[in-house]
Amino acid sequence: MASVLEIAGPSLLVYLELRDMCSVLVSHHCATRALALPSLLSCTRRLKRSKAAERLRTELRKGVWPEPKKQRRLKDFLESVEILSHSDPVGPARIGPEPLLQAVLVLLNDSCGRVQRAALKLLGDLGDEAVSPECLQSLLKSLLLAAQHADEAVRLEAVEAIQTALCRWWPGCLTEEQQHMLLFALGCALKDSCPHVCAKAMTALSTVSQSSRGLSAQVFTPAADLLEHQDRFVRARACALLGRLRSTPEVTQLLSLRCEDSSSLSELTVMSRNLPQPWLKPSPPVRATRTSSGRDGVRALGAGAEHSGSPEGDMIHEPITARQGDFLEEPVSDPRRRQASPGFDEDGPLRKQATSSSPAPRDIRQAEPLATLEDFEDKEAIKATLGVVNRRQEEWQRQLQSVDEKQAELAHIQWKLIRDQSSSLVKELAIVQTQLKDLKAESRRALVECERAFRDNEAKLNEERGLRLAMFESLEKGMRKVRSDMDVEAQERQAANAEVSQKVKALSEEHNVRLREQQAQDLQQRRLREDLKVALEDLDALKQTVCQELSERREGEETLSELLREVRENLQKEAQNRTAAEEAIKEGFQLSLDQEKADRAAEGNSLRSLLSSLQKELSGLKEANSQQRNKLAEVDHSFNALNARMKELQHSLEDELQKRAESAQRLDQSVKDLQSSIETEVDNRKSLAEEVDHVLKSMKSKVKNLVCEQGELSRQAIETARKQLQEQLDREMKTREAVQGKLQSACEDQRLMLLESNERNESLLRELERRCQEQLTMELKEVEAAQIRLTEETHRQLRDLRESSEERWLEERQAREAQVQGLEDHVDFLEGFLQDARELFLQRGSRQRRSKMSQSPRPLDGLSETPRRLSDTRGGLGAFVND
Repeated sequence: MASVLEIAGPSLLVYLELRDMCSVLVSHHCATRALALPSLLSCTRRLKRSKAAERLRTELRKGVWPEPKKQRRLKDFLESVEILSHSDPVGPARIGPEPLLQAVLVLLNDSCGRVQRAALKLLGDLGDEAVSPECLQSLLKSLLLAAQHADEAVRLEAVEAIQTALCRWWPGCLTEEQQHMLLFALGCALKDSCPHVCAKAMTALSTVSQSSRGLSAQVFTPAADLLEHQDRFVRARACALLGRLRSTPEVTQLLSLRCEDSSSLSELTVMSRNLPQPWLKPSPPVRATRTSSGRDGVRALGAGAEHSGSPEGDMIHEPITARQGDFLEEPVSDPRRRQASPGFDEDGPLRKQATSSSPAPRDIRQAEPLATLEDFEDKEAIKATLGVVNRRQEEWQRQLQSVDEKQAELAHIQWKLIRDQSSSLVKELAIVQTQLKDLKAESRRALVECERAFRDNEAKLNEERGLRLAMFESLEKGMRKVRSDMDVEAQERQAANAEVSQKVKALSEEHNVRLREQQAQDLQQRRLREDLKVALEDLDALKQTVCQELSERREGEETLSELLREVRENLQKEAQNRTAAEEAIKEGFQLSLDQEKADRAAEGNSLRSLLSSLQKELSGLKEANSQQRNKLAEVDHSFNALNARMKELQHSLEDELQKRAESAQRLDQSVKDLQSSIETEVDNRKSLAEEVDHVLKSMKSKVKNLVCEQGELSRQAIETARKQLQEQLDREMKTREAVQGKLQSACEDQRLMLLESNERNESLLRELERRCQEQLTMELKEVEAAQIRLTEETHRQLRDLRESSEERWLEERQAREAQVQGLEDHVDFLEGFLQDARELFLQRGSRQRRSKMSQSPRPLDGLSETPRRLSDTRGGLGAFVND
């Protein structure tokens, strides 16, 4: 079919294929539509030069969903396509990929996941075409929605489509905003719950960074934003992704920061967004730091330098080197590190950064480079390296001398920090006293609100009980009505079953009669076959007689000419008689076959009419029985479910009332205990204020913890009680709404089941009719084939007889001609012999005539008679030869 389409182009075959596919689109099943749409759109791509193809694409966007109005429009359009296929020639204009991409957009917004996956696969075939900016913008929005709010399989396909869009489809058409949108979608995919989507997003970001220089800096932004995420697995994915990216100066500087501090993280994200897109210079070597986060950054960057080996020759990635002087403790020269945490350092909570009066050591990275192994042959290079080593040793000694001074300064700073902490502790205790007074007032307000909430709950419960009783009464009335309807339906069903049984008996009797007639017809066919066998035996006997006649003809060699003439005449007469007999037999067989076909066609039509009537009656009865049984089963099921549900609701409400009463009592008791404990604590503090100054810190901390815990517990208990009550009320309302929805859905399901059973019965009837038709056609074909085989066999036998007789006649003729040829040779020899004898006789006669001239008055009379006799004998031999 595909080869025909490629050769013919937009011909009638293509339109017929499109018509079948569009009829599949009208189906209500989502899976059928998802399977039919790819082949349909691939078929429409073959018709880019046809006006009918453009109309078909526009109508496909309207006929994707099985709505009645759109079904009618699609069917009308198919009729117009058939008319157009016979009249409208192929147009010269070319149609672009815009209509196909619009159809893909409609499919991406479908509610079925399989249809969306099919649309994303189609987008892989159409994505590399040139499109307009408006169509591209809408297509990117649909991709973002599918990557964030669809099923797992659809999200996986969408992430792959975004990767190909950034790398292969429209790398030059996308704006910066669109690239940021797609990269943001890939960053969100790293936080996805599905591990396959996360793995696909990581590979997508890494391939995007390696494929384009301008995008590699933008890929770093979502990975840096995920370093602040709460989930440790997401942070691990971000670190792994950063390890795969290219090593640049900006990335190295950001990863070397101390990421444990929040300010460093915010600085990391801000600087990652301000990265330059093009990198025109190679990245310099990176210095390793001593912090934990710095080590992680250097490891990740080193992995990225090893992993990001792109095939581009102009990008130079220098390896990360760490010299011996780089691992020394350098002085704090970055002002951002001093502002990160004033008074504290990341290495210790009570250790302040020391400032020494000694001169800062010179940066070792700016020192003179050491000589390599290739430069050791030169003495001047050796001297230069020794001087560099000596200078570094002197710098290390100066740094060791400054360590003691730093330790003394650190001890003084720690003493100052202790005094500051004690003064801040006194201030915090005063704040705690004010907070205790506020907590007392808030607890009293909470008690009043709890009492008011309990009253409201009791009123709502009373209303709920009244509504439940009314609902029970309405349900009882409905059940009584349903039972009465069931009794009436049972009586009607019994009467209908009796009628059906009678009809079935009558139909069975008619069926038996038809079977007997069919058996009689089979017996007639067998008899005809036996007659054909007898005719074949007669033909064998005729063959034997012919053979006997041929043997008899060979025996009589003397009367061969006469026998041949007689045999020829006899054979001609026999051939005429046999052909006449065969034609008569053939005409009789043909007439009998025609009569048999007509009889069987009439009987088949009558059988079909009877079967159709029987099937209609049986389908009606089956539908009525199935409907009644389904209704009874569903009513019983719904009644039992409602009774069980009402019992469960009643028990749950009683248990809930008991639990709430117990919780209210416990809450009152806890509030009273809290008030008494607070009052006793205040009295004790007033009486023992002068005695417990030396233990003020410990006592205040204990009181603060106790009050906070008790206040939080009381507040949490009140809030939880209120939330539980509200949630239970909402849950009860939702359950009742769900019960109503289930009842409605059950009614709708019953209606759908009835419709499906009707369609199934109709399909069964069609299948039965088709099978009967096929059986009748098969029997007719078998009879015709047997008749054809019989005629062919008779013709073949006659042909063999004719050929064998002709071959024998040719053999006998050749034998006779050989005999005649021998006789002719013999006659020629005799003629020569006689001619010689005549010449000799003439010579002797001339001699005798000279000697005896006078004795014989007429000597030539005897000589004239001898040649006359010879001529007569020669004429007789010639006549014999000719005969």
